[in-house]
Amino acid sequence: SGSAGNPITIYFEPNAKMSAPYWSTWTPPFTQRGLPSDDATTQISAIYMKSKSYIIIDGGIIGGEPNGIIEATATGTGFGNNYSFAGVYGKVSNNIEIKNLKILNMYKRAPNSDDYWTVGAGVMMTGSDISVHDNFLSDAFYCVSVGGGSVAGTSRNIKIYNNEVTHCDVGLNAALGTDGVSFDGVEIYNNHIY
Repeated sequence: SGSAGNPITIYFEPNAKMSAPYWSTWTPPFTQRGLPSDDATTQISAIYMKSKSYIIIDGGIIGGEPNGIIEATATGTGFGNNYSFAGVYGKVSNNIEIKNLKILNMYKRAPNSDDYWTVGAGVMMTGSDISVHDNFLSDAFYCVSVGGGSVAGTSRNIKIYNNEVTHCDVGLNAALGTDGVSFDGVEIYNNHIY
């Protein structure tokens, strides 16, 4: 973790790419959506944070476009797996900023196919003081999901803005949670969803 005024920044250098066939081999039960809620399963994303604070993940900008890429290359319709994972996953993490990334193909599902449809997330975070902005996200069940998750309490100061989102079942979500989860200060604006 960083601290107020001294965050830890993970910066993608020009043309940097995190690429793998898939970022996890966790397969959810058919009745469960998204990612595991237990604390034992940690290998479920390209970038994973638990109980961290004051972190900036910055893909950088080249030619006015997000630079840093996180991608999966072998998951989705026709690949014979139903693995569920995220590009960036943070559990109970506060004061997090995620910006200028291209997160691609967390689960590339063909339209009208009958394969498993609730897997894959671009960004999935629980906690407070979270900002997800100026990213391009494509092909996942959740492109951006920020909220209380499986931890009761209040998520505060959630901002999701200036993102471009395409080919996701749930483009932007700020409501995942369980009993006892509430929100205070959620702002979702200026996103392009198609």
